[in-house]
Amino acid sequence: MNGQSTSTQLDQLHSAKAEAVARYLKPNGNIVGVGISQKLIDNTPTDCVRIYVVLRQDESAIPASQLVPKGTTINGVPVDVIEVGPFGKNGQKPIKDDGTTTQMGSPIRVKTAATNVNEGKRGTLGAVVTDGEAYYILGCNHVLAVNGRVPADPDLARVVSGEFVGVEAPLASPDEFVPLLRNTANAADCAIARLKDRDSVPATFPEGTVRLVSPEAARLEFGMPVHKFGAGTGLTSGFIVDTDVDLYVDYSFGTFLFEHQIVIQSSEDSLEFATGGDSGSMVIAGAGEQEGRATALIFAASGTFAVACPFYTVLSELAAQLKKVSRPPVSLVVPVQN
Repeated sequence: MNGQSTSTQLDQLHSAKAEAVARYLKPNGNIVGVGISQKLIDNTPTDCVRIYVVLRQDESAIPASQLVPKGTTINGVPVDVIEVGPFGKNGQKPIKDDGTTTQMGSPIRVKTAATNVNEGKRGTLGAVVTDGEAYYILGCNHVLAVNGRVPADPDLARVVSGEFVGVEAPLASPDEFVPLLRNTANAADCAIARLKDRDSVPATFPEGTVRLVSPEAARLEFGMPVHKFGAGTGLTSGFIVDTDVDLYVDYSFGTFLFEHQIVIQSSEDSLEFATGGDSGSMVIAGAGEQEGRATALIFAASGTFAVACPFYTVLSELAAQLKKVSRPPVSLVVPVQN
């Protein structure tokens, strides 16, 4: 994982992670995630299994099934325990939209009379995608579809700007989404909504924030610097600290297990990388040969940590869902570079 690990070491690392998932990761427990990261041992960065907990507690207060004693190793791999709080719905109020052009990074929400849908739930317009004919906005299932609770009928539901101001002209109509399942691990929280007018949402971020330069998804690397522009926290920077986490995420409609996600930590200890309103934000590689490529899609956060789905997984999961209804896959729309 550190760029010098052998295939045998990587196999050992992933085997240890799988053992930790089987041993510790249960619904409604203090342990909410198990992944792969690094920790300092004798001032040397060392590959490890990382255990994410809601709250650090005295060992005497922890049930035996959830206890990870200090110095624990699994199959010879060291274990690191990090306090993160719960991932999911406990976010902060989004920042106010400045009323400028709706584009990537702008706040969005669903307007509908359907029951069990909170019209005040805002997310971020992550990207513009196309199947070669129609154009769509890309965001999170839990914002655009609420896991099937939003009617896929333009007469009953529409995607609008995130603010409750003026005439709420529809930007898009809810379309396909990747369902979140309760009895198995999920791969992505994502959905698309068909744009009413192709030219109403430019495939650009606000000037001076981030820039998308390629339709190809970035290769994930531990320690990769990244940034995002979202409707909740605006422009933030961070780095990937976990490349393969399995975790539970809380939603208003239930708690769901995800696997093979990434964790991003803010570059500034006192600031969040993402929070309420940032769901759907596209994470962009911030340096090196992959700079400007889509890395992941934010869908949950807690404190200085954010959880995101690898962008290549988002595209592949959407392609599989669209194939079920005999529709072509979608790809990123990239602005023409000057």
